[in-house]
Amino acid sequence: MAVYAITGKLGSGKGKAAIQRLREYMREGKRVATNCDVFLEHLMPKHSRGTITRVPDKPTAYDLYAIGSGNKFIDFEPLCTITSAGNYSFQAPAPKLLKGFDEAHNGALVLDECGSWLNARTFGDNGRADMLEWCIHARKYGWDVFFVMQNISQIDKQLRESLFEYVVRLNRLDRMKIPVLSPALKLLTAGATKGTLPRVHIAVVRLGSSIDGLVADRWIFRGDDLNDAYNTTQVFSSSYPHAIHCLLPNWHREGYLHPEPVPFGIRLVRRFGFMLERKPRKAVMRTSNRFRDLVMQLPAEQRVKHFQRLQQHGVI
Repeated sequence: MAVYAITGKLGSGKGKAAIQRLREYMREGKRVATNCDVFLEHLMPKHSRGTITRVPDKPTAYDLYAIGSGNKFIDFEPLCTITSAGNYSFQAPAPKLLKGFDEAHNGALVLDECGSWLNARTFGDNGRADMLEWCIHARKYGWDVFFVMQNISQIDKQLRESLFEYVVRLNRLDRMKIPVLSPALKLLTAGATKGTLPRVHIAVVRLGSSIDGLVADRWIFRGDDLNDAYNTTQVFSSSYPHAIHCLLPNWHREGYLHPEPVPFGIRLVRRFGFMLERKPRKAVMRTSNRFRDLVMQLPAEQRVKHFQRLQQHGVI
């Protein structure tokens, strides 16, 4: 289980990095959930049967309890009760590990714009203690959590120092200029280019919340194929009108109308004439001319009887 804090300035690619992680989990057949507006028709192939659990823009602890387990080897079903005020309350039972459990099967929970609803000034509001309780036990519920924010200083100190295992800081190369080289390139192109580097997102993943922590990984990507996969102009509101729901998979939307694509390896084998499955050849029974001639010498009323007997024994 891992808890990531994805940080960066406006337009640095925080959303793309989070959606890219989400797509990787979906390709591996794992559960995913998010509070972002995601468009599966632009994220996954048309034959994909993967779906996304959509939680409200600013989910409560009850919403996170309601999505259940993120790992298929963790038996965890939330218990729903109705309070005296008529509201629904979720309390998680003790999760049970099934045979074959491995944290590598954990699902991904992506929560964007956490700085607006998990910040230090509002974290003491009603319900935030329950939210912290769920975050502490997220590993037991089978979720890898990705918190997206502009800076980790926006988040409550207790959550920041106790839960964030990795802190990801993003930058865009096209916002940087190289001394001497950038002005020279701008001069040579007569101002056609600004001398900046290509638009590439670089994410440095460090252990812990320290700015000089050990570098654990680097994500380098452009993410042009993710531009239409999510709503980059989404405004996160406390009055989100929908409850928790699942998005319709692409297979139910369009994929069932088209034949399943043949994997490249099978196409390659077929191209060179090697079939993976060979149909057994039907045995061809040859008629014995000798027995046929002998039967034909019999009287007409006995021929049919002897022909039927020979056919039953497979002679002819």
